[in-house]
Amino acid sequence: MLSVETKINGKLIGRARIENLRRMGDGRYFYHVEYAQLDGEQKKLNFDVIHDREEGAEELVFLIYQEAVKRLK
Repeated sequence: MLSVETKINGKLIGRARIENLRRMGDGRYFYHVEYAQLDGEQKKLNFDVIHDREEGAEELVFLIYQEAVKRLK
């Protein structure tokens, strides 16, 4: 389980909980994400991403935030 929080001036505005569900082969893994937007209109999202572990945790977080931004529009 990986969790990521977004804070501005100490105020929590977003949180992502990421669960590694299964290995897909070739270094890729399937993750389930629960994302909560906590400022303004509070929204909750659930989605999945596929990530190559060799690209690192930062790339995984980047993929998650890209997907969250698309869904929040």
